[in-house]
Amino acid sequence: MDYSAILNLVGEDTMLKFYGVTSHDELESEAVQGIRRKLDLLNLLTIDDPEIYLSNSEVPYTYPTDNASVLHHPLHAKALMDKAIIEKAAFKASIPPMGIDHTSGESIAAFMLRKLRE
Repeated sequence: MDYSAILNLVGEDTMLKFYGVTSHDELESEAVQGIRRKLDLLNLLTIDDPEIYLSNSEVPYTYPTDNASVLHHPLHAKALMDKAIIEKAAFKASIPPMGIDHTSGESIAAFMLRKLRE
């Protein structure tokens, strides 16, 4: 899915507000592009990060049709899982729409309680 398809689904106002800018030109500026690169979660995830729990069960694994399915698509969780694998970062992942379960049976609630006790 390219930028124009995403823009078509979510709308320009949503895209501009998401990035905190007021115009398409500002969104495409080198300054904003640099900030977007600096804050890209995939670029920030490393082996020394705390263990993460990725969960996505609400949005089907189909072509996005609206704003919610763009912002919460199962491929987002999978991209983070793939990056965690590459970086050897600790993670649990439950992405039922894609048939992915790397939780060892641990629910997100149990994960949170375990992390609070550590």
